[in-house]
Amino acid sequence: MPEHPQQFAIEGHDGVIRLSPLFYPNTDSAHQSGDLSHFAATGNAVYGYQVRDFDPFKIGPTQEPTGGVLFFSNKIKKEDFMALTRILGMGTGRDYAAFLAESKNPSKDGYLRQLRLTSALSLRFHFEELTEEELDKFPEQTLTMPEALWTFIEHERKEWGTFFGSPKLEGQFGGDSYFAREELSFGIMVENDFDRIYRIWSRAWLVTM
Repeated sequence: MPEHPQQFAIEGHDGVIRLSPLFYPNTDSAHQSGDLSHFAATGNAVYGYQVRDFDPFKIGPTQEPTGGVLFFSNKIKKEDFMALTRILGMGTGRDYAAFLAESKNPSKDGYLRQLRLTSALSLRFHFEELTEEELDKFPEQTLTMPEALWTFIEHERKEWGTFFGSPKLEGQFGGDSYFAREELSFGIMVENDFDRIYRIWSRAWLVTM
């Protein structure tokens, strides 16, 4: 179990974080909130909790500052999404290829549609699909990478709807059309920060009644 530091507060310019004790004495819970050797399960008590089968501390890229996967609601605002792409260090390049795939079995595959953006440089050096001459002549897109990802989000919103219980999503991700109904959401992944390879996909989460 991780050691608990001796200090009882963390001070900063904007205030103080008061630290709680590691254990609450009046509980028989198997995993207390202060036991940082365990991560909280996802889900809720209605349909059960799901325990993570990976260690978040150990899945970060070893040679890149950004990476991994983030999931978010379809209600995200454009300005917030653009801020996210800046946090991810995506840049505003237009020299990229775009690849689209659609799932025939979303409940198994975990996505509805996915879009991958790969920079021209990654096509040359990561995938080794372009020659130097082809790289020099690679045509630019009209949209930047962040704009392209946002366009995908808008497209999927129009296709599937933005409210829970959308008829097009019914049953696609295990919903029962009554107590648990699908609502559109998204995932985004930095596949390779250095080579500027990104992926975004539409999915659904279950709104439980």
